[in-house]
Amino acid sequence: MENTTFTQNDGLKPDAPMGLATLILGIISLVTTALSCTLGGGIITGIIGLVLASKGNKDVELSPGKYSEKSIKNIKIGKTMSLIGLIISAVGFSAYMLFMLVMILAEGF
Repeated sequence: MENTTFTQNDGLKPDAPMGLATLILGIISLVTTALSCTLGGGIITGIIGLVLASKGNKDVELSPGKYSEKSIKNIKIGKTMSLIGLIISAVGFSAYMLFMLVMILAEGF
């Protein structure tokens, strides 16, 4: 008998919901953070990515073993990238706003 193994998609298990979307939003969050922390793009996409990751994790927890490992890893990686992008973007945005406040106050004196 021929031994066949399924390497693609963990034996044809379906992809976890929100796996790819979370991964893409995590990447966009990091890219927009790198381009400009002051515009808030990393904040917006980071929050959306975290919400989608939460929904995806709930679906995976309700049906253990149903979804492919690759798509579950996509959720975890996307969540991590969204969180990193969100934190860096929030710190950059806060620093920019603080700088602007200091400049406005310094100009008044």
